Parts: sequence; C-alpha cells; structure tokens
Amino acid sequence: MKNTKNAALQILEKLESKLNSFLQYSDQLSLEQLIKRQSKEAWSVLEIIEHLKVAETASLRYLKYKKEKETKFEKASIRNAINGWILVSFFKSPIKAKAPNVPGLNPIGKDLDYKTVKKEWQRSRQELRIFIHGLEEAEFKMAMYKHRIGKMTIGWMLAFFEVHMNRHFGQIDRILAEN
Repeated sequence: MKNTKNAALQILEKLESKLNSFLQYSDQLSLEQLIKRQSKEAWSVLEIIEHLKVAETASLRYLKYKKEKETKFEKASIRNAINGWILVSFFKSPIKAKAPNVPGLNPIGKDLDYKTVKKEWQRSRQELRIFIHGLEEAEFKMAMYKHRIGKMTIGWMLAFFEVHMNRHFGQIDRILAEN
C-alpha cells in the first residue's frame, strides 16, 4: 500500500464507481427486496446499506474530530501497515464476523427509508472526498485512522472501505438470489 495522496485518490475513485453502480442497481429493487431477511437475526439489503453508510460516516466523523484536536499525528510505522493489512486480509477471507458493538453499526430495529439512506451515504461520500482532497501529502504517511484493530493510514482505511463494501455486496447478492 502506497501512502500517497495519489494512491488514496485512486482507491477513492474505485469506491465512488462501486457506490454509484451499486446505487443504480439498488434503485431498481422493490421495497420487498430491500427489506427481506434471510432469517430473523440477519440483515436485510436496506440494513446492510445503512450499516455501510454508518461505518463510513462514523470513520469520517472520527477523522474530522482527530484532525481538529490533534496538532500532530504519529508517522505510520510497520505496525500500522500490519494493522491495515490484517484488517483488509480478514475482510477478503471467508471468515464471518459480527459488527462491533458500536452505536448505530447494527441497523436492526431502525426505521429506515431507502431514499434517505441513499442520500445520506452520497452526502457522506462527498464529505469524505472533500476531506481527502484537503489533506496534505504528508498526512497520508500518518497513522490518522483508528479501527478497533489499531491505527493505520488513510490509504489503509480506504482499502478497508473497499473490502468491507465488497463483502457486504456479496451478502446482498446472496439475499437477492433467494428470491
């Protein structure tokens, strides 16, 4: 993983393309398809979309807060790169995991509206784009992002967003294949 602004922007561009394609696809789904669950404990397509939006939005909120409060971030170390690599590798693996017990990450029980969730995710993604573009080159070499596995660079955070989306898009495919 290159810790450069250009590398981060390339990942962000892929994320944008995937999100736009996915939202065009999900716009075609019926309400029944959006809210159907495979089981009582499983998430619906709409709940998965909400979870992805919340995960990204909470990450961005954390970054904005830390950037406002911190005058200097630690330069990324090999340990931070290992954190990112472990996180991305885990999400590429078939190992299942439950979402961490963080307020809002588990969408079950929320009163959700597809158009609202979609609009909020698009707005959050635009804010992320503005935030990333506003960072200095040196900040991409800092361990600015903190996941529960540990600190990592913005590049690793974006790589995590990509594999996180891919994993949940696969979950959505399985849900819709049951129809």
